[in-house]
Amino acid sequence: ARAGIDHFRATRANLTMSARRVATAYATLLLCRPAAALSARASPPYVGAREVAAHLWTVRDLFETSIHAVVRCNEDRGPSKYRLAYMPCRNRGEILRLMLEEAGVSYELEVIGFKAHREYAKATTPHGKLPCLRNYDGEGTDLNQEGAITRFLADELGLAGRDAAERAAVDQAYCLWMATFRNQGVSHDGPEYSIAALKELGDDVPATPPYATVFRL
Repeated sequence: ARAGIDHFRATRANLTMSARRVATAYATLLLCRPAAALSARASPPYVGAREVAAHLWTVRDLFETSIHAVVRCNEDRGPSKYRLAYMPCRNRGEILRLMLEEAGVSYELEVIGFKAHREYAKATTPHGKLPCLRNYDGEGTDLNQEGAITRFLADELGLAGRDAAERAAVDQAYCLWMATFRNQGVSHDGPEYSIAALKELGDDVPATPPYATVFRL
């Protein structure tokens, strides 16, 4: 009986070690390898913004969008240093694009449809998430997570603040935005801003100014 127990413990220890090795290897693959190494697909083609819009209006259902293409933004302002990958909606990518526009730099927007993301593009990003800032370090590494990208771009674009006090004030504004319009990172519905609650109002929605006239951080 004792020998059986020892054998069981040894087997369990070996299985646990194997699981740890697999987990470590998987984490290394996700975090360290460039996106190009994770996908055999060629780089998506360059298209115009109108072509992307036409696809969206044709498909209608965002969850069925299959487009995967790159749109050059502000290309008259010189070579592009940044490529931001995100789905064809504002959401987590809105503040990132607003920062790039505010800084007046050229950049590339890699539009990844929801269907394209599910089928293959998910494997080309760290953690399998979007938004993603491609090759952010110039060495082929992609940067993931909305907050990390926001703070990195703030530093890169000179929007983070000129000293410690100003940086804290800027970060405070960002945290407030995250806690309200972004519902603590919940994309579509939450206690601070709920699309579902607005839909339930039906025709009883109070008069509000057009979206274009509302100042957004």
